Amino acid sequence: YTYDKWEAVKPKIQQLYVQDEKTLQQVIRILQRDHGFAASEKQLKSRIATWGFDVKNIKGHTMVRMARARLKRKREGGKDSIFLVNNRQVPDRNINRYLKRKRSPKRAFYLWQAPL
Repeated sequence: YTYDKWEAVKPKIQQLYVQDEKTLQQVIRILQRDHGFAASEKQLKSRIATWGFDVKNIKGHTMVRMARARLKRKREGGKDSIFLVNNRQVPDRNINRYLKRKRSPKRAFYLWQAPL
């Protein structure tokens, strides 16, 4: 598809993928059904990344930074933290799941020398 055709469906893709939280497959089916726009999954993933709409997958280094900041705030004043990535709140359970998946103790994130 041309640049202009992609730009024409860009708002619809943003609404479906970001706001309505549809899966890629659901977005592809809706675009095909409602707009006759038959993009492949690879094409759609590429455009979503280019446009900065990839809000569902948070990068590892971002999770580490959030985990470190959360632990630091908890230790220093018992404060709770709320994190926003791409204007969406990241639930604590997502950070906890990342830490569990990576099998890294919370303490290790606090001790790392990487800047916040």
